[in-house]
Amino acid sequence: MLIMTPPASRKHILVISPGTDLPAILASALSDPGAVTHTVILAEGLLVTDRTGETTQERAAKVALRNGITRAHDLALSLGIPAEHRTLDPTTVDSVCSQVMDIAARHPGARFSFVLSGGTAPLALGLFRMAAWLDGDVYFASRKAVLKKLTVPKMPASALAANPNYEAILTLLHKKPAVPGVISGVPRDELFRAMADMYVPVRTLAGRAARPQMTRGNFGQFLATLVRWGLIAENVMPGREAIRLYTITPDGEFAFALYFSHAL
Repeated sequence: MLIMTPPASRKHILVISPGTDLPAILASALSDPGAVTHTVILAEGLLVTDRTGETTQERAAKVALRNGITRAHDLALSLGIPAEHRTLDPTTVDSVCSQVMDIAARHPGARFSFVLSGGTAPLALGLFRMAAWLDGDVYFASRKAVLKKLTVPKMPASALAANPNYEAILTLLHKKPAVPGVISGVPRDELFRAMADMYVPVRTLAGRAARPQMTRGNFGQFLATLVRWGLIAENVMPGREAIRLYTITPDGEFAFALYFSHAL
């Protein structure tokens, strides 16, 4: 399920921009019935309000979009989820942010998810910006109403590039991708041994001298940092809880390709 259930005591607000098949997109977003507690459809006045001088085709497209908003609104209500829709006119990054800030003020402490299914660039940029400020999840809806999560980097690029040991770990795990459908990965001890000849002493941020040789302690810090950044994942070996397995995540593969894509 794409949009996971939050703790029962916490509200979960879904903000969605209208696309060509909004009811199907909303149905995908609400596939976990307990996840979303409130839905807001954020439409653009330019795309839903009739204007003079429009062609028959343009007017028909607006009618279809308005009908989709109504059906999506009714779908949410049928599932017991309060729903509202707001119209932006004009649509600017600031006006989008202002609307979301107002929603956040009305639901203090709520978790936010955003679905980008249609609209202009200012709407998408505004929603993505607010997702970063509110620590929300962002999804992109395909034409077939399939939602794909868009991730935001959890670390500055400079921090990743500043320590070559991060690159070494990502390189080793890139060579041994996870096996789909099963818990797999490189055991911690095996990864430690493979890193022994690749280790590069790096002075710590606290100014302490760099360790000339890799230790279990600083190796563990490298792993913990990459896990926190979402670039690698840690799992327990089935039946052997003392053994930790490590795999590179999709974000880790993306970072590897972006920053360390030299020939292996």
